[in-house]
Amino acid sequence: MNTMMYHESSDRNIDQIYKEMRQIARTFLSQERVGHTLTATSLVHEAMIRMHKDAIMPEHSRLELLTHAARAMRLVLVDYARRRNAKKRTAGGNRLPLDDTLRIFSQTAIDLCHLDEALKKLHAFDAQLSGIVERRFFGCMTVDETAASLGISRRSVLRGWQFAKAWLYDELRET
Repeated sequence: MNTMMYHESSDRNIDQIYKEMRQIARTFLSQERVGHTLTATSLVHEAMIRMHKDAIMPEHSRLELLTHAARAMRLVLVDYARRRNAKKRTAGGNRLPLDDTLRIFSQTAIDLCHLDEALKKLHAFDAQLSGIVERRFFGCMTVDETAASLGISRRSVLRGWQFAKAWLYDELRET
């Protein structure tokens, strides 16, 4: 492949993923409490740094990059929540409870630390289900994009998504 074409293609992939990550970050952060100090730009930049450290290559397909971006953004958000919670505990504050109705993946604020722990348990139970959640929730992928990135059918994603939401509801309700 021509080196110039490689760089142009890679640059387009990165530009496209960056734009998508910014939109995802804005959506996530619009649901956070007033006064949240993490900005969409800083979330995306931290995620891109993680992707770079993990040697994620710009020539990967859009779905591969979006999959890695979803995981990186999840880790940044969880790390941020852990630091915030650690500060609150030292200041005598309490952890933010998960909304009683737990409309997972709606516009309610979710305790990301608990969600991360639940996703780790889900991964131990079924890695594919946790992959579906990570892509749909943190990557804002469509059902078709999720299916393509995991190499499974659309129907499997829909079934897995329903099961994973119910499983997470039960797991998070117990905390």
